[in-house]
Amino acid sequence: MMHEEQFSPENFQYALESCNSFSYFDHSGRTVLALRLIMGKGAPVALYEGERALTIGARLYRNIGSFQTPKKGDFLDEFRIQTAGFELRKGAVVELPMMITLPENPDYEMMLEVSLVKELQFWLCDIGHPPLILPVARRHAIIVPDRDAPHHFDASIASSADIRAREARYEGIIFALLNQLSRNKQ
Repeated sequence: MMHEEQFSPENFQYALESCNSFSYFDHSGRTVLALRLIMGKGAPVALYEGERALTIGARLYRNIGSFQTPKKGDFLDEFRIQTAGFELRKGAVVELPMMITLPENPDYEMMLEVSLVKELQFWLCDIGHPPLILPVARRHAIIVPDRDAPHHFDASIASSADIRAREARYEGIIFALLNQLSRNKQ
């Protein structure tokens, strides 16, 4: 059985990243978040499901901070990757999907805190490891706030108000095109 000390930041090192700069939600509030896990010191380690498993988890919180600097509010839900067990050695890089489902019709912004989890014992972000923090624009998108990444858009696009305004403009364009098509058929 592995203990908390074995997973302390001094003895165990890893990095979690989002594989995409955006993850859009469907009409039911679901998306698949693609995560990249990079193993460092303390490997080999096995990821698996079940009681006392080591896995990747995400906790969904109400965001009481800003979109650019999220801050944890009320806890809303938590999620896990679904995978068959496998071992990771030092330097290993794996990409894994995690299904995320958001509450229906929220009137607030949210954030995801992604970390390794030792089931029924502790979250590694609670014992000193930095979590991957991802702001969630209501039921529209998860946006990776990495300003140094070459695929990152301007800061104005990262605000939820801009996302909703852009979405409304696209809807208007789509409806205009559909109306034009229906007129052409008549």
